[in-house]
Amino acid sequence: MRVLALLTCFLARPGVAGPVEDFEKLDKYAHCSGKVDPYMVYQRNLDLTPKAVRDAGVAAGLSAQETVAIFGWTLGDFEFINKVAWGADNVTFGVEPFGYPHCTLYKAEVAPYIEVLVSALKKLPPAAPGTLWRGSKRTLGRLGKVIKGGFDSTSRSFGSALNFVKNSGGSLWAVESHSSGKDISMFSDKPAEGEVLFPAGSELDVVDCSPAVVTDEIRQKVRAAETPAAPIDIICLKGASSGSHAIVV
Repeated sequence: MRVLALLTCFLARPGVAGPVEDFEKLDKYAHCSGKVDPYMVYQRNLDLTPKAVRDAGVAAGLSAQETVAIFGWTLGDFEFINKVAWGADNVTFGVEPFGYPHCTLYKAEVAPYIEVLVSALKKLPPAAPGTLWRGSKRTLGRLGKVIKGGFDSTSRSFGSALNFVKNSGGSLWAVESHSSGKDISMFSDKPAEGEVLFPAGSELDVVDCSPAVVTDEIRQKVRAAETPAAPIDIICLKGASSGSHAIVV
């Protein structure tokens, strides 16, 4: 295990090109168990990016690649991005829509995408104050008192977060205060979700819940959504003031 102070150093780049060039070359189906046509992630996502999202990127001072990186995250690329950002050496998945053949992406291939995404998030202003919610399959016991590593996606919608763990169990996060989360709803494939994304390396500390945030009404709704076999922990968090971007891998 090693601790790296800067995100841009935490993963080795494939080849000598920079992260933008390597991001543009990422083929999602480069290593598959059967024959499948190339899936060039950047170009596919660029073709799907609406003009309104591209215009929002220009207004925010983002490059085309940075805008597409955020949009791609919301399209579903978070599935392989975040596993690597949290320390996985590789990610295996099935080719849509049938889930076969199986393909693998390696850390060094996904690293440039992560770098471009983090670069984009750094250019955005902090999200407006207000409680953020997240439904997670991980329980309080698995999360610990400090959450730091990969990206953390949250929403301003309590209902959306609760629906994610309804009847399946896990934990409901209430982020009471924050400074590193970035509102990416204007760059999202699903803007109504009001997604606020915490960049890889952000730190969230578990705190006692404020009754003004987790009200009796909130607790009653959570109790109604859980089952004896699938309880839901309510976890309250605050963003760390240090703003550390160290990552343990």
